[in-house]
Amino acid sequence: MSRTANISYPFEMEPSPNGHDAEAARDERAIAARAREITVEQEAQQRAAKAKAPKGKLIVRKADLSQSRPPRFAWSGRILLGYLNLLLGNEGIGKGTLAAFLLAQWSRGKVPGALKGKPACVAIVGDEDSFQDVWVPRLHAAKAVLSQVVQIERPGGGFVELRQDRNRLAQAVEDHGVKVIYLDALLDNLGVGVNDWHGKQVREALQPARSLARELGVAVIGSLHPNKSGETFRNLVSGSSAFNAVSRSSLLLAKDPDEDGRLVLVRGKGNLAAAPQAITFAIESHSFKVKRRTFNVPRAVAFRAGGELTADDLIAATAEQAKKSQRANSQVGGAELVIKELLPNDGKWHQARPILDTCKKQGFADRTVRRARELLGIEYRKSHHFQGEYEYRWPANAQPSLAASRVVRLGRLGDNPALSKPDKVAKVAAGQAGRTAGHNGKRKEKR
Repeated sequence: MSRTANISYPFEMEPSPNGHDAEAARDERAIAARAREITVEQEAQQRAAKAKAPKGKLIVRKADLSQSRPPRFAWSGRILLGYLNLLLGNEGIGKGTLAAFLLAQWSRGKVPGALKGKPACVAIVGDEDSFQDVWVPRLHAAKAVLSQVVQIERPGGGFVELRQDRNRLAQAVEDHGVKVIYLDALLDNLGVGVNDWHGKQVREALQPARSLARELGVAVIGSLHPNKSGETFRNLVSGSSAFNAVSRSSLLLAKDPDEDGRLVLVRGKGNLAAAPQAITFAIESHSFKVKRRTFNVPRAVAFRAGGELTADDLIAATAEQAKKSQRANSQVGGAELVIKELLPNDGKWHQARPILDTCKKQGFADRTVRRARELLGIEYRKSHHFQGEYEYRWPANAQPSLAASRVVRLGRLGDNPALSKPDKVAKVAAGQAGRTAGHNGKRKEKR
């Protein structure tokens, strides 16, 4: 390579009296100076790259089965030792409660897998929830051996960043014999400069966690929030798909579509073992006292097998439930409009039959009308004048419900003053469900 920086220029043009040649000479000198600067900068970059390059030859290994061993699981089929694992779930769904239960069981050696019968030290890395005030009471409620649980953080507090603090984190893990690391939440541990939608940046940011897990043989679990619009598990992972690509086992926590009040945990991705059965459990409130302080914390209980439910099944069921809820809300809002328009707000009892007949005529089911009545706080009783009939009246300080307000916003009840009141109610109420569903459907399709 020629070293332009060392090129000597034997002469310079003499300035011309007319000024044009002088200007050209200045331009040439400026171009030459810039060329020297660029070449010097390029050479400096090349020297820096050579200095960073590893010395010696690349490592070449021959295949040797005697040096291989099967994957080891901290939790059979679900959480791998020596790898990065993910736990996905919406905010507030119960990830922390489930994590507290699992960490407690690992601290007692109760989790099926390679750590069964071997009480392990577990670590929480992150400060999304207070360790002392949130994690410790939850771990105690889950019967953890608290001496086996540690928190790892920077001096003075703050997030541990995987790239900057990798060696210090590894040292802390080795010093305390940690076998499971829970990153709460994973995005906080990547560093503020990482764009979580940029695949290469995500891979580079996660590399320290992967190498640490492999070198020390520990399970690293990162918690993440899913996208609300993901239609497959791959698209459900918030941010870049590199999160799920780097993870060797990714779990999804969501509401049980078949049983109210229970949650389902399924494995959405797993490279190194057959998919295990889904697991369902409930969360209960648990109270206890320590030194005259009363704690009331959530606790995961009543675990049982959840059958062959898959992540895609769960995603589809959740999406369908959301659609049903949306349709139900629009129907309830329409029924509320009928009640609000036909029931005088004078504190007196009025016959319910005209309202019920109008609702029925507009296709509102009895349960929809009951729900609308409950949301509005309408009082009802058996009629004193007509056998088998009911009467309604408004309560004092009645407030419109959210469903009715939403339908009024969409329909603008007073748009057509030529309509009589009952016809106006019928037209608006009957059209709201279709228009609302169509609007939402178009917006979702566009997104």
